[in-house]
Amino acid sequence: MTSSLPRSMSIVSGWMTAKYVPRQHIRQLSQLRFMCCHSARRPSFVSQNSKPYFLQPYAPFNNFITLCSYSVELSELAYEQLSDDTLESLSDYLEELISREEAPADCDVLYSAGVLTLHLGNFGTYVINKQTPNKQIWLSSPVSGPKRYDFVDGVWIYKHSGVTLHHLLSQELSEILKTTIDFSGCVYGGSESI
Repeated sequence: MTSSLPRSMSIVSGWMTAKYVPRQHIRQLSQLRFMCCHSARRPSFVSQNSKPYFLQPYAPFNNFITLCSYSVELSELAYEQLSDDTLESLSDYLEELISREEAPADCDVLYSAGVLTLHLGNFGTYVINKQTPNKQIWLSSPVSGPKRYDFVDGVWIYKHSGVTLHHLLSQELSEILKTTIDFSGCVYGGSESI
């Protein structure tokens, strides 16, 4: 593109150069810039059609650039409501779970001020808490370690692996307690929200 500009124009500021670049090329460059800045960070876990047009990548690069999922930009009030509902629902389910016979005797569930703690005795402690500045829910698991969940398409999802918070809890606690546990019926667990 710079070859079509006069030699003296190659050093001039961007607004002067933009006059000489066809509008179609500017649009393609801006899409490419958007993709390069944002597309290589995280893999995609949502279908391309669910994204607004301006978030869809430029077509020629679809085959070799990893797409990323975009969480809905939540207001602070919406985030507070979603995270509180999620943690309260998980707390209720965990209370019911530890009252069963299969649960170890030294289990305990505590929920206070946006922090849900599940003590499983010798198996370790799960901590699930709100992270308001990032609008995330954080999990500390004795099995899989720390994870940060974003609200995407009605579920709390760990963008690095694509696994939802509820699915991970179901899987890990089923192994620990040696019984089938399913958190998908909880609020934003996936069954009612997708």
